[in-house]
Amino acid sequence: MKYISLNFVLFILVVLVGVGDSFLVGLWGLGAVLPITCLLVYSNLSVEVVSELIWNSGLTSWMVILSVWVGGMCYLCSSYRSISWPGAFGLGVLLLTLVCVLVFSVSNWFSFFFLFESSLIPIVFLILGWGYQPERLQAAFYLLMYTVCVSLPMLLVLLCMCFWAGSSSFYYVFDWGWFKSEAAVVGLLLLGSFLVKSPIFFGHLWLPKAHVEAPVSGSMMLAGVLLKFGGYGAIMVFYWFSFSVDIFYIFLISFSLWGGFISGLICVRQVDMKSLIAYSSVGHMSLCLAGIVTCFSLGWWGGLLMMISHGLCSSGLFGLAGYMYKMFSSRAVILCSGVLSLMPAMTACWFLLCSANMAFPPSLSLLSEIFLMVALTGFSLWLMIPMGFMAFVVGVYSLILYSYSQHGNSVELGQGGKLLGFDFMVMVFLLWVPLNLLILSSDLMTGWL
Repeated sequence: MKYISLNFVLFILVVLVGVGDSFLVGLWGLGAVLPITCLLVYSNLSVEVVSELIWNSGLTSWMVILSVWVGGMCYLCSSYRSISWPGAFGLGVLLLTLVCVLVFSVSNWFSFFFLFESSLIPIVFLILGWGYQPERLQAAFYLLMYTVCVSLPMLLVLLCMCFWAGSSSFYYVFDWGWFKSEAAVVGLLLLGSFLVKSPIFFGHLWLPKAHVEAPVSGSMMLAGVLLKFGGYGAIMVFYWFSFSVDIFYIFLISFSLWGGFISGLICVRQVDMKSLIAYSSVGHMSLCLAGIVTCFSLGWWGGLLMMISHGLCSSGLFGLAGYMYKMFSSRAVILCSGVLSLMPAMTACWFLLCSANMAFPPSLSLLSEIFLMVALTGFSLWLMIPMGFMAFVVGVYSLILYSYSQHGNSVELGQGGKLLGFDFMVMVFLLWVPLNLLILSSDLMTGWL
């Protein structure tokens, strides 16, 4: 069912993008379907063989659909006629989408680790090739160093643990019988890579640099899918290694929440639009990670809903920020003002996505935050304090982002007052509609445990 839905989404995206970019979208769709087709043909449609290679769960299905959907939105909001080497750019987005789909599909720890690290190659390729400023080299260096330095301990622990258990498959759950000190050390080494990828506060410095320097499609994939590797990996670690919540994880939950609050305060003083949206991702994913670490069912369900809602909402915000840069030739929040008097349709798009970012009903973000807050308050009532501060700060910087950019005196446009393109309207529609309608099918999304 997962791959039938995947093919259906691919068909819809090919129809919506249009004739001008049909070659690139066809290439991307062919590349996304080809590995799955080869796998089914090789296994002669044997369910046993496929199940050994593909991790089949509701969590995987939703993450695969999110990856393909956000990948299609990257094609919608990328102006191939105005960038250099459009074929290489389309190939980079294609490879990044394929790697993301495979990361969420494999059922082996070492395949997961290899693909998890391989996702760095296409995103660095996009940043270095089509970044905005010369500082993109420093941003790519930050991204590589932060990820690689914390991945080596994870690989060593995986080698030891899989040798001890006699299997590296997700389908085989071993009874580890951890002591508290062992669980803390092994959990820290395993979760380090996922904490940086989420990212958690103090491991987040690569994120605003990468977002500011990356092209629009790179920012959308980075925020929409790649940041979800952290939450997905954390769920798999707690599921497979059977960690119990002790003092170390209590400290990790508190640190995540207070770090999310501090990142929200940093958002309030940001002047760069993309940097503000990037720091807001730190706060949302910190709340998601804290709910996952509780090991409650509500925490894991809320983490899944938060990953999906944040992937849809942040991708749309980065797409709109990229279009603002095309119009005003600047990403400063103060300079990009007066959009309401020029393009009311674009103001409506900003309002819908900013309201979803602050968990305004009936968005999926509201349900995810309710689940996460219930799980965290069930864990400790003291956690209501940082969560209350986070909810207040999210509303503050969302209102700042909307009001400063849409109201005020209009400035001279860098592109001669060009109206909002049809591709961006379709992109916002295809992201906002599932973001608000998926709450009606939340029973399907929370039945994967």
